[in-house]
Amino acid sequence: MKNISIFLIAPFLLFCYSAISAETRGVTKDTIKMGHITADTGPIAKDSQSITEGVRNYIRHINEQGGINGRKVELVSEDSGYSIPRAMSAFKKLLYKDMVFTFFGPTSTGEATALLSQIAKEKVVTVPITAAETMSKPLKRYVFGASLSYEAAIRILFDYVMEDLKSKNPKIAIVYPDVEFGKVGRTEARIQAKIYGVELHEEILNMGSLEATSQVLSMKKYNPDFVILHHVIAPASIFLREARKFGLKTNFLTTITDTNLDTVTMSKEAARGTVGVNCFRSWYEDVPAVKKMREITLRFHPGTDKPYRSEYYTAGWIIATIFSEGMKRAGRDLNNETLLQAMETIKEFGGGGLTGPISYSPTDHRGHVYGMLYKADVENGIVVSFGNWRKPLHP
Repeated sequence: MKNISIFLIAPFLLFCYSAISAETRGVTKDTIKMGHITADTGPIAKDSQSITEGVRNYIRHINEQGGINGRKVELVSEDSGYSIPRAMSAFKKLLYKDMVFTFFGPTSTGEATALLSQIAKEKVVTVPITAAETMSKPLKRYVFGASLSYEAAIRILFDYVMEDLKSKNPKIAIVYPDVEFGKVGRTEARIQAKIYGVELHEEILNMGSLEATSQVLSMKKYNPDFVILHHVIAPASIFLREARKFGLKTNFLTTITDTNLDTVTMSKEAARGTVGVNCFRSWYEDVPAVKKMREITLRFHPGTDKPYRSEYYTAGWIIATIFSEGMKRAGRDLNNETLLQAMETIKEFGGGGLTGPISYSPTDHRGHVYGMLYKADVENGIVVSFGNWRKPLHP
């Protein structure tokens, strides 16, 4: 009788073990738990908070529609405060304690770079909220980009100066912070200056700076024709205001982090004439997909159309959209590998026009290679797009 019991129980135990081993962390029959590392406090808090709002509102919208393949999405967030040690702690908490399936974030290049080895080790599909090409070159199997890279934005700005404006031997300068994000922009500016055979002057303006007098005076002595601001919004706005105060007359260009209505509203008259590149549509643009995003958002938060949400809000919306699209394509059999393979089938996806075409493949996870030029509209406190989606001429 004892032997018969063992014989009968053994297949049941084997079935239970197989079911347990087949479970995917963070995925149940009716929920998907997603981790989100923000920087909602610290030097880029305003930018990060806009991204977070976009992510949360899109997920709320998806859940109202029934979720993804019958599963509701649960977002679990941790704030890094723009700190690498805190980002690493947040990653571990979200993965090992909260048991999340995938990750949005982190929000800074330094944090994301520090976590790449852990992402690869744990095989967790991640969309970092940073645009550095080091996230995708060389290929990181579980990392997918969702924004035009900082480097590509620099290339487009050089193309604009040299090819669109037909500038002859211009003196170009770049202002950047002495952190990982700043250094990738500086390095690309050096490369493009060499390609086009032009001078490049560099000024470091650190994160959290409250004034930029010495940098502006140094720049004034150099007397550049164009100044590229590759920074976050607050220091970039400080530099623009100080430049106007000290009479630095030049053409200001901004990369994706500063091509934003917040830069215009903080800089006011000092932003006049500024041209920049971004890959996310603005809240107020007359584009069907933007109208739909506004409609959904204002249904959740009536009476909040103004002040306008920034382009970072659209970025958060798009990041959540891409992840949702990948999980939809993966179907009910959802795990890291099926999601990864599904993400790699996404081609020419732009959220209906909220961004330029996004494509992935098994050999290329950059996603975004298109940008659009914007010009500051000081009177209305916004940036206005002009031209079409464009790729860098020297990728």
